[in-house]
Amino acid sequence: MKYLILFLFSFFSLTITAQTIDWNNFSEEQMNQAMFSEMNKYVKRTRGGDSLILSEVIQENIMPRNYNLIRNNHHLALRLLHNQEWINEDINALPDTLMNKIIEENANPKLLESIYLEDFNVYVKLSYMEILQSSSYPNNNLISYQEVAKEFIKNWNSSPPHAGYMNANYRSKVIVGASTYYHKGSRTIFISFVYVS
Repeated sequence: MKYLILFLFSFFSLTITAQTIDWNNFSEEQMNQAMFSEMNKYVKRTRGGDSLILSEVIQENIMPRNYNLIRNNHHLALRLLHNQEWINEDINALPDTLMNKIIEENANPKLLESIYLEDFNVYVKLSYMEILQSSSYPNNNLISYQEVAKEFIKNWNSSPPHAGYMNANYRSKVIVGASTYYHKGSRTIFISFVYVS
């Protein structure tokens, strides 16, 4: 019994430590997962049951371009890091090729019913919305990926435009993507979180 308790305590300690950020070996992928997980918990808690769907199409086709824009221009003001590639005169409508891939990926009547025009047998355009945040951690902070994600959610909620995206009255589940860029020199985390609806 003593060995079992010792093993469980060791395992529990390792699990907690595994989530703490090692600033010299920061995992952008782990931050993406924590951001999605915490945002999903937030949405379920505040909207009573709706949930987010992490889209492979968005992760593969949109987020790498957002990531490269941030990585190559991280010294600029945050407002300049929104990827204009996805923003056009059609109210942030995604190109048809991407829209069709997302619809195929999520071929679920419940999920996309709010954008389907039954009389015309077509979907309306999918809108692209991005919220960005950055935060620096210059000291050797003992903080977890989850705590950073919660901090970003709190900050987005204190900004009316961002809070509007996060708390919009979506009629069905929301398709999302997440991308993290970590600038090691300044210990700054940048997160791009994308909604497609």
